[in-house]
Amino acid sequence: MSDKNNFHVELPENLKGKFKSLERKLWIVDTAIAASGFSAGLVCFYLLLFMSDRLWDTPAALRLFITGGGIAIAAWYAWFWINHWIVNRRDSRVLAAIVQQKHRKLGDRLMSAVDLTSHDDRPDNVSETLCRAAIEQIANETERYNFNQAVATRRPMYLTLMAIFL
Repeated sequence: MSDKNNFHVELPENLKGKFKSLERKLWIVDTAIAASGFSAGLVCFYLLLFMSDRLWDTPAALRLFITGGGIAIAAWYAWFWINHWIVNRRDSRVLAAIVQQKHRKLGDRLMSAVDLTSHDDRPDNVSETLCRAAIEQIANETERYNFNQAVATRRPMYLTLMAIFL
């Protein structure tokens, strides 16, 4: 690797702000999904056990199976949240990919800007000035896009309504 490529470039503040806003909305949506799924899973299986007890004397093995099912659903939703926010926290590349799925007109340019900020992903012998100019151009191009629209809100709304209903 050449010494010319040994410089540090960051995303402009406006683009960082858009990514931070997207990350906040993703946190809210993922937390709503996890909390709703967690509670709905436990409540569903509790209601199933409650109804079974009203109809007949539920055998211990079936009780254990129903309780295990509720715990498994709750654990799955807890793992969903832990996996996205603690174990494999989303970085700028993943956030850019999420935005690109919604705003296809951006093409690969947003991902390219993120790649140019990474020393490892940057092509060899690239000019620092050219790199900064490319990132600035992409940042200016993204001004008209709302990154928060890339977050799907229909699923958490259904899960929240289901949890409230239960």
